[in-house]
This record gives sequence, structure tokens and C-alpha cells, in this order.
Amino acid sequence: MFSCSVAWPANYCVSTEKTALLPVFCGSKKSLASGVPMANVIFAGQAIGAIVLPLLLFHQIQLMVCAWLARVYAARPKPASTGSARSR
Repeated sequence: MFSCSVAWPANYCVSTEKTALLPVFCGSKKSLASGVPMANVIFAGQAIGAIVLPLLLFHQIQLMVCAWLARVYAARPKPASTGSARSR
């Protein structure tokens, strides 16, 4: 799944944890938003419901995986405060 395949490299290729979360949660949401219009163009004139059903199921699985990943990320211990001006 996209979210899991992006989570591991994102943790090692970026500088902060917040930056690593961006591709995990935002990158996986494009399948349904871009897939249905493309299917309408590719399969013009046909019943699109049965063609898009696997995409709808895949999108639902992505949402469940992201919910699980969100719980995993939320359970991580928070880093110690660096004592910046905002925390005073």
C-alpha cells in the first residue's frame, strides 16, 4: 500500500518528523480524486460503476491504513522541548 511504502523512506530522507508525515498522509489521497475522472475519459460511454469499484475499495483501504498509521504516530513519545521563545 502506498502509505506504508512511503512511510519508511520518508522517515529517513527528510529532516523533521512533520515533513516525513506529509507524503504519507497527503500523497495517498489522490487515487480516488484523480482515478474517477481518468476512468470517465478512458471508458467513455460505458457503465463506470463496475470499473471504478476496485478503486473505491482501494481508497477505503487507504483510509483505514492511514487511520492506523495516525494512531501509531500519535503513540510515539514526544521529543523534548528545545526551550524556544514560544514555550515561555
